[in-house]
Amino acid sequence: MKVATKDQLFQLNGNLYEHVDGVAMGSPLGPLLANTFMCYIEERLQQQGKIPAFYRRYVDDTLTAVPDVASAQALLETLNNAHQAINFTMELPMNDTIPFLGMNLSKKGCKIVKPTDTGLFTHYHSHIDRRYKTFLLRNYVTSWFSTVFVLEHIFEGM
Repeated sequence: MKVATKDQLFQLNGNLYEHVDGVAMGSPLGPLLANTFMCYIEERLQQQGKIPAFYRRYVDDTLTAVPDVASAQALLETLNNAHQAINFTMELPMNDTIPFLGMNLSKKGCKIVKPTDTGLFTHYHSHIDRRYKTFLLRNYVTSWFSTVFVLEHIFEGM
């Protein structure tokens, strides 16, 4: 573990630097170690009764339901005080909608909204190569099914 996370060298713009702690961005070990670390922290907080009944995490994004803003602020402090390397931020719902995993969740359901989304689609009868149209359609369908799978996993047991 120390070999993968301590005193790693990297090069940027021809200069050699030493990464003194943590896993380098883009490392294949990054997601595995981050998830293992967060599971350990969450388990410890759960045993102490500091995790609310509805608390879901997907990679580094969490979604939780608490009674009021003061409780949300207290949970944020608890999470950030669990380890010096943790720095969570918080987004509160606005107009009964909250962003989560590139979607806007609301009491009425969810809508996928990416920051770069213009709302425009390629018309099927436009004069572009058919393989691009096929790819776009396949991409939208795959994205939709992936989103549904993630949401089912997050909300299971509710």
